Amino acid sequence: MSGETADVYLSRARLLIDLGHWTDAVEELTFARALAPEDADILALSALVSAHEGRAGEAAEFAAAATDAAPGHDEAIITRAWVLASSDNRAGAVAFAEELLRDFATSAYATLVATALFSVFGGGQLALDAAWEAVRLAPADPDAHWLLARIAAPMGLAQVVEEGVFHARQLPPFPGRRAGVWKLWWDRFGGVESASAGSRTGGSRADGGRGARDGAAGDGGWPAGRGGDGWGGILKVAAVVFAVGLLLAWLAAR
Repeated sequence: MSGETADVYLSRARLLIDLGHWTDAVEELTFARALAPEDADILALSALVSAHEGRAGEAAEFAAAATDAAPGHDEAIITRAWVLASSDNRAGAVAFAEELLRDFATSAYATLVATALFSVFGGGQLALDAAWEAVRLAPADPDAHWLLARIAAPMGLAQVVEEGVFHARQLPPFPGRRAGVWKLWWDRFGGVESASAGSRTGGSRADGGRGARDGAAGDGGWPAGRGGDGWGGILKVAAVVFAVGLLLAWLAAR
């Protein structure tokens, strides 16, 4: 290990991850933790890499250490939520969501992360209350409206779903919400972009989203399965565009 700082190792690890070299980032983060063992950013990124490499137990330890080192730290919170959700740890995810609501009741970000966890694992009235609170705390946040719709769907609240999807599609995304851990989250569990293009009168399912939750992709934007990454729909669209292009080229050549 040279005389470089923890921040240098952290920056290098982030660059390696951006380039897709997750395994190479492990060594950089090991050096970074040796220099700054309680740095929340380093611990959170270590958790993310461990989760990606399939070391769920290690990822959970790093994620918990990150939130312990810096309670309320944005990156630590969403990373711990991602580690719990991506490992399908329902009990841990719901407990962490409840902890966020209890300890950071006035934080729009923490409330949103709790709502995101509930949108994956359910939570009944508590989840719905959290979703409404997220919208109240950050009415201009499209993701808050989207998650409200996601939670309301299996509860059969069609009007809430309709309004939530509508507002989610109208508002611009908050900075950073389509990159990093949040991008991983939306890619796996479905984000605003997966909602139907319907308006107030056409953006929800008649069954409130229950059918989509049971496995089929629905108009409310539910992914085909908890682990779905949304590529199926993208590939279908690409196939259609390609076919149309071939047809136009054939017509032009006639």
